[in-house]
Amino acid sequence: MSSPLQEIKVSPEVFEVTTEYVKTLDLAQTAKALKMTQQEVVEVLDKREAKRYIDAIFLEQGYLNRNKLNDIMTELVELKLEEMRETGQGTSKDILEVLKFMHQMRMDHDKANKDNAPGTQVNIQQNYGGDNYSKLMERIVSGEK
Repeated sequence: MSSPLQEIKVSPEVFEVTTEYVKTLDLAQTAKALKMTQQEVVEVLDKREAKRYIDAIFLEQGYLNRNKLNDIMTELVELKLEEMRETGQGTSKDILEVLKFMHQMRMDHDKANKDNAPGTQVNIQQNYGGDNYSKLMERIVSGEK
């Protein structure tokens, strides 16, 4: 499975600014480190490719990473099952609530990725006038009256 970061193409300028910004999460420090004005940093960060790249960084790291999140939720379910076995208390409803929550998080994550995906453009050719237009053009080109 490829990393979301590998799929996003960014210019060297965007890469440098976004990388520094993610390190500091501060516009002033980012501008100072890169010897830029804060306005220049903001202009770069406002670009669509910069926003997508930063989103991908945060999705790949920490608890927003899908694999890490799945591992944590699986561990939580296993702990809950173990606790229920040891104490004899709890119901399947407890587990179902956790699984329902996991499912909702996965759906939200998939929706967020779909919303950030580039759209599809459909081009439709329109022939104005249909056959009459074509016949007229042929008559004009051939010199007929």
